[in-house]
Amino acid sequence: MTESSGMDIDDASLRLTIDIISAVAFAFPRTAVDLGQDEIIECLPNALREIQKRMTNPFRAFISSKEARRAMHCAKVFERACRDMLVHIRHCDLNNLPKNDVGRQLLDVRRPDDGCALTDEQLIAEIGTFLMGGLETTAHTLSFTLYCIAANPIVQQHIVQELLAHNLLRSTKHEPLDLTFDRLAQLLYVDAVLKEAMRMFSVVAGFPRITDQDFYLENLRIKSGSFIYVSLYALHMSGLLWDKPEVFNPDRWFSHDNLKDSYAHDTSLTTDVDNNIRTFLPFSNGPRSCIAQVISATSKHGMLLTKHIL
Repeated sequence: MTESSGMDIDDASLRLTIDIISAVAFAFPRTAVDLGQDEIIECLPNALREIQKRMTNPFRAFISSKEARRAMHCAKVFERACRDMLVHIRHCDLNNLPKNDVGRQLLDVRRPDDGCALTDEQLIAEIGTFLMGGLETTAHTLSFTLYCIAANPIVQQHIVQELLAHNLLRSTKHEPLDLTFDRLAQLLYVDAVLKEAMRMFSVVAGFPRITDQDFYLENLRIKSGSFIYVSLYALHMSGLLWDKPEVFNPDRWFSHDNLKDSYAHDTSLTTDVDNNIRTFLPFSNGPRSCIAQVISATSKHGMLLTKHIL
């Protein structure tokens, strides 16, 4: 690629993300970065788009159209890709896999009703859920973050300074150190940049909940058993909760001492809001928060600094 030809960052982010999710979670070697293409990346958006349309119009399931047939073909390709990953997992020596490997843990799961292992169809569905939930969300967040960095030269300078301070960039004095998990955790400014990008550009619209008790929202009574929907854009961009929410400002995350808190337990870092109010929830919150939020957050940090992107 020449300097003037440009680069599709979102496509590069998708390819890198599918390689990392497959390798880290399922010990499956994908080569989307090297090949420049991947069947999951090519088929999954079409299948998900059809699902969304059928959610708003269930009668689409009975309509045969070129678009619908294309989506069904993509769904079958995706299912086959997940089945191939399951076959790979079954052929792996589980003793050589880390205990926290998702594929290994899925094989160890037992159904509570009869104590039997999950069926192949259930395992394929679980693998597909991880891929669907983690691919586009992680990749698009990375793309938005890179856009924010590119549009803010001062932020770029601060990132470079932090990497140099931790000997993670090549200099005239030494070669860069390897980017380990422990060193990644020390990059507080990079962490703040990612959080700020996730605050401004939520790739998930929100999350639904069913209330388990009566409560009041201002003067409005919300009954137990009510269906409610939390809009992340409204939450993260509220001028009542954030100081100048429309401004990309990673420094806002240094206002308090909770930089290392879990994403699901972060609170607003503005000084005019009670810290007990949860105002930053990119992975939702509570027992039904995103099951892969730790691996997602860690992957985003690592990918942001990888040689394939920066």
